Amino acid sequence: MDKKQDLREQNENCGEEAKICNMCGKVFDFWDTNENFCFDCYIGYGSSYDLQRLRLNLCCDCFDKVLDWMLPQCKINPMTEYDLHSEFSIEDVDTDV
Repeated sequence: MDKKQDLREQNENCGEEAKICNMCGKVFDFWDTNENFCFDCYIGYGSSYDLQRLRLNLCCDCFDKVLDWMLPQCKINPMTEYDLHSEFSIEDVDTDV
């Protein structure tokens, strides 16, 4: 079995086992695992990849490379500032402690 096939089989899912970056082949370190840039998507009709499944794990460096390439291609910027305060509301806090 060649090295790429072996890496592909080890990287089959986005589960708890060690992940490997699909772009560079790096085994995920602490930061890569913590950020978890893992995409698992079924591709339906309307694409040249109809009825296939995308399982993509990216380390932090490769994620940045993909965004550096992709963002200038976008007519509408998909990036927004992260607002921690919008993630939680007062209703989420249990006051009956």
